[in-house]
Amino acid sequence: MKKTPIFLASASLASLVVPSTAAVIYRETFGATTDQTVLTAAGWNGLVGATAAAAVTSQFSLSSAAGRPADLDNVNAGTSASQSQGFVFNSNNTSNILLYTAEYPVDTSLNQITTITFYVGNSGNGAQLAANGFRVALEVGGNWYASDQLLVNSTGVANAAAFGANAQQVTFNFTSTAAAWRSLTVNPGTSLALGPALGADLPSGTITAFGVYSDTGSSQTRRIDTFEINAEAIPEPSAALSTALGALLLTRTRRRS
Repeated sequence: MKKTPIFLASASLASLVVPSTAAVIYRETFGATTDQTVLTAAGWNGLVGATAAAAVTSQFSLSSAAGRPADLDNVNAGTSASQSQGFVFNSNNTSNILLYTAEYPVDTSLNQITTITFYVGNSGNGAQLAANGFRVALEVGGNWYASDQLLVNSTGVANAAAFGANAQQVTFNFTSTAAAWRSLTVNPGTSLALGPALGADLPSGTITAFGVYSDTGSSQTRRIDTFEINAEAIPEPSAALSTALGALLLTRTRRRS
C-alpha cells in the first residue's frame, strides 16, 4: 500500500483548531434578603467623590427588592444570599462613584473576554439617565481604565419595587483598542477622576479588579444588578497542537475509509 507523507504546516494546524465558545467566567447577582445590606457583603466596595472616599451604607447598599434576572446564581463570586432578591443602589448622590471588586482576577492570557454585561435601573428622565450612566472599569498593572462607551437604561425605573420588571441589560463588547478606553484616576482617600482617551491600546495582563464607574450626575437613584463577564478560553500551545493533530489524523482516516 502506498504511503502518503503528511505535511503539518502551521497554517493547516491553525485552521483545524476549533475555537471555544464564550462562557460566563464571573457573575455577581448582589443577592440580599435584608434591605440596606452593606455592599461588602457581596464582595464589592465603593468609592465616592473627587477624593475617592470609602462608601458608607447610606451611599451604597444592597436592596432586598426583586433583582433582575431572578433565576441566576453567582459564578466565581462566592455564595449569593438570594437568586431573586437584591441589587446595588446609590441614592440622591450627585458625586462620581466607583463600584468594584478584586475577588476574581482575570488572566487575559487564558481568557479572551468577549462581553461585559449588567442590568441598569436608574431613575429619572432622558437627560438624567445619560448623566448617571455607567462605564466599565478595569484595573490592569496597577492602573485603572474606564470604557469610553456610556451604558444607560433608556427608560427610567421609578423605584426599587419596579427594578425587577424594568431594569435593562446593557452590554460592552470588549476590545483593547485605545479608542474604546479612557484613563481613570483611582487613589482611595485622595482622588477619583475620569481622564482622557488612551493614546495606546489597553495593556495586556491580568485584570486585578473590575466594576463600574459613574461620573458626576443628577440626584436620581443609580441601580445595577447581575454583573457578568463572558470569555472564550485561550488554549495553551500544547493543547492547541494536540487538537490540531487529532483533527488532521481523523480527517485523513475518514478519507481513506
